[in-house]
Amino acid sequence: MTPDAQRSFTDRFSRFSTAKARYALDGGWYVVLGTPLRRALEVVREVQDRPAEERRAFLDNPVGMLKDRLGDGLDESVVEVVFEETPAYLSARVRGLGEWQPKLCAYALPPKQKWLPPEETIFGIPLGGKIVQMAVKDAPEVPRGLAPSA
Repeated sequence: MTPDAQRSFTDRFSRFSTAKARYALDGGWYVVLGTPLRRALEVVREVQDRPAEERRAFLDNPVGMLKDRLGDGLDESVVEVVFEETPAYLSARVRGLGEWQPKLCAYALPPKQKWLPPEETIFGIPLGGKIVQMAVKDAPEVPRGLAPSA
C-alpha cells in the first residue's frame, strides 16, 4: 500500500471496536482480510483499547500474546504479516519499549559574581554623622570597638 493508503487504513481500523473483513480506503483502495489475519488483527484492536501497561506488555511480546489468545490455530506467517520487524525496531540502540519520559536536568549554575567584596576592599560606613572607611576584613571587629549608647 502507498503511505496515504496506510494512513487511511489506520484511521478506518481504529474507528471500529473489532477488526472488519473489508475496508474501503481513500483513493479508491479496498482491503480484504483473510480469516486468520482478521482474527490476529482483532487481538491487536482489543489491545489498543487496554491500559498503557497492557499495551506495553503486548509490544514486548506480540507473538506470545497472539498465541495465548488464538491458541494453536495461529499461523506464523500471519504474525509476520501483522508485525513487520524493521531494522529500526531491531536496532542495537533500542533499550526497551515504552512511553517516553523526559529526563530531569536539574543543575546549579555557578555564581557569576561574588556576593561579598574582596577582603582588601575599602568601604565607607556612616557613623555619628561621619563616614568611616575600613577594610572588609576589619568589619567583624567594629561592634567591639563601639561604645554602648546611653
